[in-house]
Amino acid sequence: MVAGAINALPSPPEPSGESREFLERVLKSTTALDALARKLKILGAEDSAWILDSLVDRSKDSSRAIEVLARLAPELPSDQKLLTVERTVRNVTLFGEIAQKTALLSEFDSELLQLPDEAVRMAFFGDVFDIIGRDQFVEVNDLVPVLVGTHSALPEVLWANYVMLLINQSVSMSYKGAPAARQALTRLPDEIAKAGLLNLKPKVVSQFSHDRWQVAKRLATRYGHLVGGQQGEVVNDVATMSWRAFFEKYIPD
Repeated sequence: MVAGAINALPSPPEPSGESREFLERVLKSTTALDALARKLKILGAEDSAWILDSLVDRSKDSSRAIEVLARLAPELPSDQKLLTVERTVRNVTLFGEIAQKTALLSEFDSELLQLPDEAVRMAFFGDVFDIIGRDQFVEVNDLVPVLVGTHSALPEVLWANYVMLLINQSVSMSYKGAPAARQALTRLPDEIAKAGLLNLKPKVVSQFSHDRWQVAKRLATRYGHLVGGQQGEVVNDVATMSWRAFFEKYIPD
């Protein structure tokens, strides 16, 4: 599906009083979100479409709307689910603040986050990576712990960047982000770990601080069997050599 082809969910011009009240209630944090999909069916197709469209529109500035959508989406018909999830991810990418991006990663599971077009996922996850890369304490503490639960939704072209992000955040001062990053590095799917190791070229590794070198060494020790050839030799050297010996071998004077 082409991302630009998605404009809006079908929506009636005038919602009923019932649907307006229902929307108002579910957006309250005190309202239980039980059996939402069944309740939508009671309201009828047109009012249901209006409620979904309204929730998607509010997702750019309402974490509660994202929570409600995450409860609703799995029960929607396939086409409607795709439209709902893709528009929500687009909305949060384009207009959402840190709170909304955190809510999307926290509330939408990987299965839902895999649904949007790759270009939409690239934009969203790329934005999250950039925010984390600024290494601001609060942002890292909010985003890293929820990001590591969604790696199966990452586009393949971001796998190596994801591993590098985890290496960097493993040695950060964030009391939530750093432990989450360290734990994530021990639970990587093989294909993501391999992409990260293939990116550990001598020029990259030689720029690491001592702390990041130690993280890379543990990564190479755990997953080094996944990489062969010339890069496999580099990875093996990361796993077995001291930083000084590695530097002298690959970056001689």
